[in-house]
Amino acid sequence: MPATDDLPWDLCFPMTAVGGFLVFWFLISPRWKAFARAYPVAHRPPGKSYKVPGVRFGDTMASYKNAARVVFAEEGLYLHMQFLCRPFHPPFLLPWECVRRVEELKGLFRRRYYHVVVEGAGEAGSMELWLPGKVEVEQELCSTFRQAVYVGGMNAGAGVPPILGTEGLAVGRRKGLKGDGAY
Repeated sequence: MPATDDLPWDLCFPMTAVGGFLVFWFLISPRWKAFARAYPVAHRPPGKSYKVPGVRFGDTMASYKNAARVVFAEEGLYLHMQFLCRPFHPPFLLPWECVRRVEELKGLFRRRYYHVVVEGAGEAGSMELWLPGKVEVEQELCSTFRQAVYVGGMNAGAGVPPILGTEGLAVGRRKGLKGDGAY
């Protein structure tokens, strides 16, 4: 029988931690994978990648805090995970038509967020994103959304809801709505 000094106890904790990390990501990944199957993407679109403070899928407990990233593209919202969280989480591109509502929210200490409600096709279900309320995020979200709506004429944005309230776009806010509030 080997002596206890010969056993690699110093490797047990790191291997258990890595294994537990992978099992955890595997268990919460089915909804992310459903969106990835419904909206596959071959390559990352050009643009700056922003950290997403929160992502939640439907009525499940699966939520991601500061693990996902978003790129605003002409085609839609490209979502991918940060490097360490990528196992079992392929990237996907949500078309703008899936965005149902965008609201500006005030969080703790007057911190601003943009709450984006998405309705996916088929088994993908619904998803909520909380984007940081930084000025550059707002500008990029507004400009890429406008391009998606207005490229190709009047019917290009059919089915796409109004978004964010800068320069003529309708705004959804928690306390009162600007405009007619239909979104």
